[in-house]
Amino acid sequence: MAFTRKKASQIVTGLERPLNRHVLKLAALEATAETGAVWTRDVKRWLREIAALRLKPAVGRLKALTFMLGLKMNRLAEWKS
Repeated sequence: MAFTRKKASQIVTGLERPLNRHVLKLAALEATAETGAVWTRDVKRWLREIAALRLKPAVGRLKALTFMLGLKMNRLAEWKS
């Protein structure tokens, strides 16, 4: 499923806090092997979830930078001919 950039950003931001907590626990705390395995599994699952996000293609107006680059490329082509 494809998401807008705003929605994908919200999903990543929502996973930020628990992901950071688990990574911090893994780095700073001495937990039992079983607890550490649970934290590691959660971190891997969240990272896979983030990696699986797909963005919808941008639809709408041209961005200003794209527009300006297009103008500059047209002027360059005119200059060369």
